[in-house]
Amino acid sequence: MERERLTKREVVTELNGAQVKPLSNNTFEVNYSNGNRAIRYHHTDIITYHSNGDIILNTNGWLTNTTKERFGFLKGYRIIQDNKVWYIAKSPNGSWPSKGTWIPFKDGMTIHPDGTIEGASEDPKVLLKLDKSITKYIEGYIKALFDGKINKPGSGDCWGCLMKDVTTGKTVMGNDHLLSHFQERYYVPSLLMNAIEVFPVSIIAKQTIGFYLKYHDQDCSMFQEITKSQVKSSLRRYLRRQLGMAA
Repeated sequence: MERERLTKREVVTELNGAQVKPLSNNTFEVNYSNGNRAIRYHHTDIITYHSNGDIILNTNGWLTNTTKERFGFLKGYRIIQDNKVWYIAKSPNGSWPSKGTWIPFKDGMTIHPDGTIEGASEDPKVLLKLDKSITKYIEGYIKALFDGKINKPGSGDCWGCLMKDVTTGKTVMGNDHLLSHFQERYYVPSLLMNAIEVFPVSIIAKQTIGFYLKYHDQDCSMFQEITKSQVKSSLRRYLRRQLGMAA
């Protein structure tokens, strides 16, 4: 999803006057009145240095290459991506850490002053197995969509996919319901709407989706192959993001 370029004034306004210093594109150092300091990328404090010495890491679900680059401001550690999974490891003097020291990354994890890390993600093997489930689900979703077996979103949809916070636009019931969709092969209409809102597709693809979801009757079947590719990419990136994987 293309995120807007922020100015220092916009960040200061958003944070009610906190001391803000630009570091890089859409990246700022923020000094809060409570003594905490943060590296903020877009609207997320990705690295927060607490006054007690703890360091909290958080991407707000944006496990992207650019976000990973911004973690370069975290001195003494390195964020590494390997086979769709993020890891964190100590990197003294900027050296490349051995793979045996890598710890699976998870939003909200804490680096304590003694160097111990709390709140790591699941075993990478579990995440990779989950990624295979995502791929299989998307294949079934796309087939069902273009076979005309999915209707437009409505009140009968999964509430976990349908209900959103009016302020943030995020779904409000966590992500466990997504795992049940994979098992039940439940192709939720509003899930696709959520995906293309976060990871947009072209106007042609939107029109084609609208045709197959029965929003209109203008035949767009000639754009099916183009739309398949874009829907597949959008769904994959969205589901990986929702489930804590690199998008």
